[in-house]
Amino acid sequence: MLKFHLINWLTQHPGFGGLIAFIVSFTESIAVIGSIIPGSVTMTAIGVLVGSGLIPISSTLFFGILGAILGDGLSYLIGYYFKSNIANYWPFKRYPKILISGEYFIKQHGGKSIFIGRFIGPIRATVPLIAGIMNMPVKKYFLASIPAGILWAPAYMLPGFLLGAASLELPTSFSVGLIIFVLIALVLLWIKAKLLFYVYDKSKIQFDTYLNAKWQKWRTRPKTKWFCHLLQNGGHIEQTGQIFLCFLAILFFVLFTTLFLAVKFHVPFLIKYNNIIYHLANSIRFANLDAIMVVIATFGYKYVLLFTTLVLILFFTAQKKYFIALHFFILSVAGSSAVFLCKQIMYSPRPNSFALSAHKLSSSFPSGHETLAVIFYGFLIFLLAKQVKPRAKTILYYLAFFIILSIGFSRIYLNAHWLSDVIGGILLGLAILIMLMISYNRAAPIGIKFGKTVFAALLSLLFCVCFDASISSRAQLQLSKIHLLIKYTNENIWWHQNNKNFALPIRSNRLGQPREPLNVQWLGNLANIKSSLQKSNWQNTATQNYFAIIKNIATENKVKHQSIFDKLYLDQHPMLDMVKTDKNENYKLHLLLWKSGIKIVPQNQTLWVGLLTREYHQKYLGFFHHQINTTATEDNISLLKKNIVFSWQTKIIIRKVPDILKNKFATTQLILIRDLDNAKN
Repeated sequence: MLKFHLINWLTQHPGFGGLIAFIVSFTESIAVIGSIIPGSVTMTAIGVLVGSGLIPISSTLFFGILGAILGDGLSYLIGYYFKSNIANYWPFKRYPKILISGEYFIKQHGGKSIFIGRFIGPIRATVPLIAGIMNMPVKKYFLASIPAGILWAPAYMLPGFLLGAASLELPTSFSVGLIIFVLIALVLLWIKAKLLFYVYDKSKIQFDTYLNAKWQKWRTRPKTKWFCHLLQNGGHIEQTGQIFLCFLAILFFVLFTTLFLAVKFHVPFLIKYNNIIYHLANSIRFANLDAIMVVIATFGYKYVLLFTTLVLILFFTAQKKYFIALHFFILSVAGSSAVFLCKQIMYSPRPNSFALSAHKLSSSFPSGHETLAVIFYGFLIFLLAKQVKPRAKTILYYLAFFIILSIGFSRIYLNAHWLSDVIGGILLGLAILIMLMISYNRAAPIGIKFGKTVFAALLSLLFCVCFDASISSRAQLQLSKIHLLIKYTNENIWWHQNNKNFALPIRSNRLGQPREPLNVQWLGNLANIKSSLQKSNWQNTATQNYFAIIKNIATENKVKHQSIFDKLYLDQHPMLDMVKTDKNENYKLHLLLWKSGIKIVPQNQTLWVGLLTREYHQKYLGFFHHQINTTATEDNISLLKKNIVFSWQTKIIIRKVPDILKNKFATTQLILIRDLDNAKN
């Protein structure tokens, strides 16, 4: 009950959103205090509240930005006036490295360090303080600090905002619980991360000492000597890294085997979340993004990676670095064989859209794209990282992480794989990759030419990707489309439908959960339907591109609880999205139409199914809106009849709602519409 009281309180006091945002952004920007408060996490949580419509966006953003700028400014002034005396106070007296590292960062980056530092968690709260200590000019400081604060608040609120906005597509009780869960989870994850880092720092030395002692015993015992020989680290005394890698390889293999069995025996928990992610991925499909995802997926295509591997084998062989060439050969054989073997042992059907294609004979688990991507890109980055400084290593690791996750996401997005397939590919790939790393570390370090290696890999990759995209991108796009199973029925049967021969369509949310019955069925040409509605002063409101969504996000006067995302039916975006506003009555009729997957014979016309809602709102505090949606009522259906031109025949019937929605709806008013010229008795 507490979560509902909190939501109700925020609904009744939306102005406090700005105050909360100000306090959080202000305190997390102050030196020392900002290191304790999880400001970034809390700003994301505030974004969830904004996106879900509980607090207004404009005032919350304004006060969040203001708090960030003033908090930084206060830290700067403290440093400016106290100068080096700051070093005599806690925590700088006990941890002098804080000031030393911050001073080095500012000297390295100059004035832009203020802007960059705002987005780097560990130094965010100390850079302004040190800038003051170092007498950075006030004008120079605020020229960097103000733009950074303006960008920081919306950037950290955006992920939460999108999650909050998406929650509006969920049932009310579920969305409220989700919002509270996310708020708590974000804080707990931050606390957990801090504790893990603390425990790691404190236990690393003891852990390394323990493993080294064990290693010395194992290498002298006949029964364990072989194990030490297998894990030797190029003649180095320290062997803890190899032991830890061995442990990770075993762990990932065990996790993969567990997931393999869960897929084989159809564990309900796995099926549930596979379906949720499947529907969620389909809900963000856009035509422009489809083409990008096809190209990204090509970077994990087996023939692309195998060709690039062959090029690198020849490249290293030409340089007489046979040990490296051998490992690239092993990774190609091991990765391909492991995926092939898994698919032969167990058949796992692909998502529905691929079930209609030629790919239906290819097992879905694990994702071959993801497995090979983890092994190839992981090993390549592993080699390159050995040739660069620690800071550059971090960048390379992030690059590998980004590439691998992008390929995995593209496979889910394109309906080629389930979530479990991608996770399985990652686990299998990591197990093989780590074994390769252990094997490679057994030899003495081998130097490679960083620039030439990157050039050879990149050139062969881009050549293959461009070649593949030129010959198969259209086929891949067509293959990844959401396919509707077409059913045929007679117009007379449809017009005189009853519960036995015509199912009432139900719209599901973006997680595939039933949401509401559809109360409009319209037979006719879509262009004619749209033209008729326009003649009756209906207007288009479709938002099926990212620019329109961004515009909707930025619009303050949008009605509270109106989702920025399209409502979906069978994972399709609406083909028609129109509204008619009656200013005198203070309401808005909102009509959405989707393809039903039903063709009416003998005309072979598409039957459109739709949702009609009436939305009316009241202003709260002069600018914040409260919207009420009503669906499937007799008044709404009558209003639709009055607000379309008379070239259509209409019929209103009452239908029972399926059992799955009986707790929300008892019956629904359903309007059938068809062209008068084709009307039959």
